[in-house]
Amino acid sequence: NLAQMHSAAAKDISDEIVRARLLDEIPSVKTLIAGASGLGIHVHTLPPKPKDIEDDGGFHYAVLGPSAASESGKPSAEAKGYLDVKTNSGNPRVFRNAVILLTPSKDGLELAYNRIREYLAWEQVRLDLDEQLKQKKGTIDVARLQTLQINIEKSRSKIADAIKQAWCIVCTVSDTNENQAF
Repeated sequence: NLAQMHSAAAKDISDEIVRARLLDEIPSVKTLIAGASGLGIHVHTLPPKPKDIEDDGGFHYAVLGPSAASESGKPSAEAKGYLDVKTNSGNPRVFRNAVILLTPSKDGLELAYNRIREYLAWEQVRLDLDEQLKQKKGTIDVARLQTLQINIEKSRSKIADAIKQAWCIVCTVSDTNENQAF
């Protein structure tokens, strides 16, 4: 049964593998940066540290990783660090209001993780069936293979949408010079 194989495979996929796959997928979701890059704004996708966003007075837009997950009204500590610090805590950012950050919501991030786990589990089912065929432990009917392929494609197509939905929190500096998330 494909569903049983999928369920078992999903349980065996580690959180680290899911997180690594998410980090690989984020740059491929071009809609996260599409509007900004066309306007001459400096775009940063998954900058490793605050110093990777220049403090030069130019407008900067950055898509931060899962560890910067924020909530509306509550920017994460990591997002605050990108807004407040240029290189280290003793070197504050001068042009704080020239930085806009896109972070995931905590709930949306969970959905993205689940979509990736679902896809990876279907891929594992395919590998398991291929291994069974190589070892000549039976045959797989065409309908079952088609169902598997449909499940793989359907789950793959849901990843980008889940990432788009998850990265929905904007963190920036308000007109009163306070960090905000909305």
